[in-house]
Amino acid sequence: MFDEVVVCYKFIGDLMFYVTGSQDENELILHTVLVAFYESVTLLLRGAVEKKTVLENLDLVLLAMDEIVDKGWL
Repeated sequence: MFDEVVVCYKFIGDLMFYVTGSQDENELILHTVLVAFYESVTLLLRGAVEKKTVLENLDLVLLAMDEIVDKGWL
């Protein structure tokens, strides 16, 4: 917990993926969302999860995030 916010993160290569929620959120749900997003990005980028590849395919990465999160809700 950091400043009354629950933070889950995953560090892969030169990238860090974060999911945050209020202190009332279930940490397991936040972790599951993080893993689902990371696995989606890995599939979309064919395993090449690096900063350069993510920036080149930012439209796909943001679309994956948009499909997981709807108006701030999971």
